[in-house]
Amino acid sequence: MESKGVPIRVLVVEDSPTQAQFLQMALEDMGMAVESSPSLASALRRIRQGELDAIMLDLILPDSNGLDTLIKVDVEAPRTPIIVLTGLEDESLGVEALKNGAEDYLLKSETSASALGRSIRYAIERKKTAVALCESERKVRRIMERAYDAFVALDTSGTIIEWNKKAERLFGWSRLAATGRNFFNILLPERYRQLLSDGVKEYLSTGSGNIVNKRIELTGLHRNGHEFPLELALFPVQVGSTITLCSFVTDISERKEVERRMSEFYSIVSHELRSPLTALRGSLGLIEGGQVGELTDETAELIAVGRESCDRLIRLVNDLLDLSKIEAGKLELKIAEADPVALVDMTIDYINGMAMEAGIRLSTDVNAEHLIRADADRLLQVLMNLVSNAIKFSPANSQVTVRVEEVEDRVRFSVVDQGPGIPDAQLPKLFAKFQQLDSSDSRRHAGTGLGLAISKAIVAQHRGQIGVKSAPGKGSTFWFEVPTAN
Repeated sequence: MESKGVPIRVLVVEDSPTQAQFLQMALEDMGMAVESSPSLASALRRIRQGELDAIMLDLILPDSNGLDTLIKVDVEAPRTPIIVLTGLEDESLGVEALKNGAEDYLLKSETSASALGRSIRYAIERKKTAVALCESERKVRRIMERAYDAFVALDTSGTIIEWNKKAERLFGWSRLAATGRNFFNILLPERYRQLLSDGVKEYLSTGSGNIVNKRIELTGLHRNGHEFPLELALFPVQVGSTITLCSFVTDISERKEVERRMSEFYSIVSHELRSPLTALRGSLGLIEGGQVGELTDETAELIAVGRESCDRLIRLVNDLLDLSKIEAGKLELKIAEADPVALVDMTIDYINGMAMEAGIRLSTDVNAEHLIRADADRLLQVLMNLVSNAIKFSPANSQVTVRVEEVEDRVRFSVVDQGPGIPDAQLPKLFAKFQQLDSSDSRRHAGTGLGLAISKAIVAQHRGQIGVKSAPGKGSTFWFEVPTAN
């Protein structure tokens, strides 16, 4: 290439001595180094020696004719830009040449020196870009083929345009058989097709939604009709005005089997524990209430400790039973229209005693006009869990506020406290099972480690979302959203 005094090296392949001489003189006047070949055979011999920056090629030669000339040269010099030379009557052949790998074509009768130079320089730059793009595409394909997960790319109509070997093994369709088919129709059971298709359409029209740029769990469909659980991560890639929807798909059958067995274990253990714990709690309560005689102070203190520990174990058992039902898909929701204001009022009524004992002021800020469709008891469970947590972790004489507001077509419930706040590093584990913050304050108010996990699952079953915003020293805001009834 022409850099640091090195001239552009051009091979002119032209059987007309007059035309070849004109081209050579014009290009040399522009500082280029030019060689000529009068036939395809001699041109191929020179090309194999390498060190060429561009080739000017007449398609009609003594030993070759038409596009076959271009194809043979392109095979020998795939990285070198080719500018086709054609007579006026052969212009259509020049156009076809562009479709078959040429970077440009020039009419011999209309070729000027400036047009020659411009065409060569542009062709070199275009070829460099094309080669770099091809290298990038090859790298991407190598990465895609070696990916641990199945990779599927779709156009905006859902038609499959890319498909790696992992996808072949996961779904049973070869790349050739899958390409051109509709993703939703062949890879998902019928009950999911409309949901996914509508989610993609929503993203394309609004730029948001619950399907694209999310990780979702659903059921996949193998070519043989077998269904299996999968995790789908669908994300858009835009080049110019073209949007491609790319997805990584993971088979989560093993994970779901482990979760199922754990859920069964929780359920069995919980049922076996609940009856003796209830009996033990009743007996301790009777003793503590003086039903079997007066107790010394020391004995009463020991009985109180035992009763409180028993209460905590019963809460754990109940949480385990809830969790096992949720994970087994057996938690039935009694959906009906519910009033967000009434939910907040009930929460305050139920939990006000706990707040007074802890020296916490409860306040509300409710701005919601629409009803929601929900299982009121389950959402009350979520709201009480968030408010009781806020009370536990707030200092005495501080305030906990319950807010309700409408955000587009959703109602958002927020619980705002003035507690110590939560470091960013600990936020991701808040909604996981058996997770508690590792601090002296959390140990003082130890719970089962399941409340937020259960709350997240309940909100998800209402097609809602739950989250937290917090920073050390600035308190915390736990929130959840559910759709309005309309």
